[in-house]
Amino acid sequence: SLDVALVKAEPFLKHIHLADNNRLLPGEGSINWKSLMNRLVSYNFNGYLAIEAAYLGNDFINDMKCVLSKLKGYI
Repeated sequence: SLDVALVKAEPFLKHIHLADNNRLLPGEGSINWKSLMNRLVSYNFNGYLAIEAAYLGNDFINDMKCVLSKLKGYI
């Protein structure tokens, strides 16, 4: 499970690469981002997060602000 993997890897985690299951912006797939971010906080992760996402919209700046605001609200 994700919890077991995070507990075992915690001492070594410095950078995590994240992607939603459909490779679109976070929240447009089926990943529970709130739960994932809460888990990282509970494991005291303070490293870097990189998000891989294809962008299919028309207003990149606004959409990224919304995504980042939502993710930040989870931690």
